[in-house]
Amino acid sequence: MSDTAESGDLPACQCLKKLNRRGKEMKRKVLGIMLFFGLLPMLFACQQQTTTTTVAQLEAGQIVFELYDADNVMVDRTVVEHEQEDTLFGLLRETYTVYCQGSDGSPDSSCSFEGQYGYYIMGIDTITAFEGNVYIAFYINGEYALTGIDSTPITDQYVYQFKLETF
Repeated sequence: MSDTAESGDLPACQCLKKLNRRGKEMKRKVLGIMLFFGLLPMLFACQQQTTTTTVAQLEAGQIVFELYDADNVMVDRTVVEHEQEDTLFGLLRETYTVYCQGSDGSPDSSCSFEGQYGYYIMGIDTITAFEGNVYIAFYINGEYALTGIDSTPITDQYVYQFKLETF
């Protein structure tokens, strides 16, 4: 009698087993999707943001200076108006207290010494590379600059960043 009862219930049991398996599969898929979307914002939060001002936010005749500390945290951002005859180095000096390397290697706020490769910036306001294995890196729109501050022409609506970095 148990054989007939089991054989009579067999299709129903198989159906329940299939539903149970499908339920587990669906549960795994839902949990996987939830996990993916739960971690997705964290992936974007970990990306470094180097430029906070976009070209669309700037008007013609404007550029931006951004200063970053050793932890890559922006400590200052200033929108600067420029004229045709302005130089990037001149605008930087008008906007901030700039320390260049003097002829004796010490910081010099007059920037009177220009070395073989141009001016070597040792400090801009509170961002200083006076001692240790640090220097002030120069970036243009988030890309490492291939020219020095004194030989880089002003490009309208660009963002110029100065970051304290370790070598």
